[in-house]
Amino acid sequence: MKCFMNCSFETPKFKNPQSLIKSVLSTVVIANIILAAVSFAKDLLLASYLGTSGEADAFYMAFFIPDNFGNNLLAASAGVACVPLFSGLFVGEEFNRLYGSLRNITLAFMIISCALAAGMLIFRNETVALVAGVLT
Repeated sequence: MKCFMNCSFETPKFKNPQSLIKSVLSTVVIANIILAAVSFAKDLLLASYLGTSGEADAFYMAFFIPDNFGNNLLAASAGVACVPLFSGLFVGEEFNRLYGSLRNITLAFMIISCALAAGMLIFRNETVALVAGVLT
């Protein structure tokens, strides 16, 4: 299948596991570098806006607790669901299926994460009212 910009969506053929591992690891490393840069910029922006006040501490804790819970929940569910599949494909030397599975699962997690973020943005007032009503 070809897209309009002459890019291919076909699965590349991996002859050995080292090329697959290098491909996946380089993608993960690049994603983590970008994430670290964006996180650092967020911290700089919040520090310049809030400073070192009690409000800043409350904001950081209010942000950190659900963010940490969500990240750990997603990581644990991905590990439980995907690692046995990946291990089986790797041991069975089905590298093309492994690459396709990695690509599809990554795409699914990205779509789900974007949908959750969009839902939280759209229903932010209702979510805040619901949480504020429970906490008071």
